[in-house]
Amino acid sequence: MDSSSMGKIACFLSVRSYLVTLPSNELIKLIYFDENGNQDIESMHSFLNLISFLLSSEKYYPYLGKDVLDNLYNVISYGRNIITEDREKVCNFINYLILKLNSIRSNNYDKLRNEYLASQLFMRTGESFDEYEFSSDVVESSLKEYIKHDEVIFDGIFGNSDEFVVNDLNIRFMISSFSYYCTYLPSLLENEEILKLFVYIKYVLDYANHRQFSEKYISKSVYEKHKRVLKEIQHIIDEQMDKTSLSTKDINKLKIKAKASIN
Repeated sequence: MDSSSMGKIACFLSVRSYLVTLPSNELIKLIYFDENGNQDIESMHSFLNLISFLLSSEKYYPYLGKDVLDNLYNVISYGRNIITEDREKVCNFINYLILKLNSIRSNNYDKLRNEYLASQLFMRTGESFDEYEFSSDVVESSLKEYIKHDEVIFDGIFGNSDEFVVNDLNIRFMISSFSYYCTYLPSLLENEEILKLFVYIKYVLDYANHRQFSEKYISKSVYEKHKRVLKEIQHIIDEQMDKTSLSTKDINKLKIKAKASIN
């Protein structure tokens, strides 16, 4: 995977993060205008294309919360007010995206929201969404924290993978983000070097999770939930490794390196 493709993924993760951290007016300034206040056509096109990709690859993302859905609607709609270049084509694209958002808004939103929150919570933490124990708002808030870390962790690893570090504060975020990458960005694993890096990091997280439990930093319940997520990550990685030339010897070397990094 070339640097251009990695850059697009980084931008995609940034947009997902901005939608849960920035209000509409700030997003509009960031996306539609440059630092001099002029229309930024390239940024606008990039944003609309990324949203189109988001709504196809992770179509339930707007069910995260009404604020995310409103942010998407407001920011996309704003483009119709200012666009001047290739106006008809761009407005048609905007209208297409708005129709998708309108469908989400009117299609049993609360029920599908709970289903999305439950699937995301389990994918990232191994925890089941019990409506009697957690409110959907509490789960939404927790998931937004994990989503914000998706961008940070990706940038930390692929921006400077030689300084990949796991500590007791970021293990749960690391596990969450790697589960997301494997589930929603499987094209990353098609690159053999990135796949090897993922294998290594997965083993690091295995050993780190075990160390946290053995040192009583986390409970057995949390340890077992993390193991569930890591098992599913391993399953996805194994499927991809079957298509490569990686040998058992290569894997064992990565295991030894991962264990040494924790001990």
